[in-house]
Amino acid sequence: MIDDSLAIARLKVAVQLYTIRDKVSEDYVNALKTVSQIGYKGVEFTE
Repeated sequence: MIDDSLAIARLKVAVQLYTIRDKVSEDYVNALKTVSQIGYKGVEFTE
């Protein structure tokens, strides 16, 4: 049985760029900087 705390520690959470599409369309670089400052380590691209 896997310890739940270990499973949560391995969980990688990213923000989907579609969620912040308005900010991305205005200023891509600063939108990514803001996402990073919030604490996200990754983004998910959409088509």
